[in-house]
Amino acid sequence: NQLYEFDFSYNKKKELIRDIFVFQCVIGCRVGDLFKMTKNCFQDGFIEYIQGKTIDGNPKTVRLPLHQVGMEIYSKYNNIPCKTILPFPSKNKYNELIKEILKEAKIDRVVTILNPRTRLEEHKPIYQVVSTHMARRTFIGNVFKRAKDKTLVSSMTGHTPNSRAFNR
Repeated sequence: NQLYEFDFSYNKKKELIRDIFVFQCVIGCRVGDLFKMTKNCFQDGFIEYIQGKTIDGNPKTVRLPLHQVGMEIYSKYNNIPCKTILPFPSKNKYNELIKEILKEAKIDRVVTILNPRTRLEEHKPIYQVVSTHMARRTFIGNVFKRAKDKTLVSSMTGHTPNSRAFNR
């Protein structure tokens, strides 16, 4: 909410990055799936897509109701001519730009991370470690906090009910 309500109107690129990241937070998909979504994925208030991770083996269709914030973002960009659900910038810069907008919005809570090289814990502001995958984890955490139903949440995210990743 803090990020969504932050005023980036002076910079349309930052406003777009904020909207894409928040949209991803309310639908919980992987960034690869988000970048492949077309406007046809939105039907009657629902987002529906086949997860790219499962497409070759056991394809899973995810269908979930679009949160009010997601509806606002979708509506804001719906009339912009593009093939994708939102007008995405370069995929290469997305993670870097997410860090910038969180820093500017003063989302700087200190988090503990594990340094992959030293295997020691480190404490950093969240804007330094944020990535697209944090949007997916945010969605999962928010839905689980409300529903307390692992089966429901895993069906919305395409996880198997006993997924090790989901359990983490």
